Amino acid sequence: MQVFDPATAMGVAFYGLLFLSLAIVIARLIRRIVVRLERSADGVHVDRTATLFLMQLAQAAAYVSAGILYAHLVPVLRALGTAMLAGASVASIVLGLPAQNTLGNPHRRRRAAVVPAVPRGRQIADDIARRHRYRRRGSPHAWLCISDG
Repeated sequence: MQVFDPATAMGVAFYGLLFLSLAIVIARLIRRIVVRLERSADGVHVDRTATLFLMQLAQAAAYVSAGILYAHLVPVLRALGTAMLAGASVASIVLGLPAQNTLGNPHRRRRAAVVPAVPRGRQIADDIARRHRYRRRGSPHAWLCISDG
């Protein structure tokens, strides 16, 4: 049967609808359980913000898990996922090596902010009465603010 074969278009659509419907059912079940637990907690302080956050986190985990299982089941998506994972690892190496060099230097880890152009050597007091030295770094439009205090 082509409906149950994930290598065919009909199977891809079938399993997509199946995993989506399962994720929706699980997310609604999570919401229903949390609402019922909130109502039954009479006299007990329940942090509503934390409860809502954890409920939404569990719902997101249900959708992400369904997506991962679906992508693992369909052969074309499995190959695409492998290629994307390899690309992400190369990108992390390309971005991580310069960041490691910069973050390893304690003088470069100082609090820095890009500010509008200020004449060289001018002292400016900010709202918390700290003094900053402004020096030109790199681009003529970028100035680095290095905190003295």
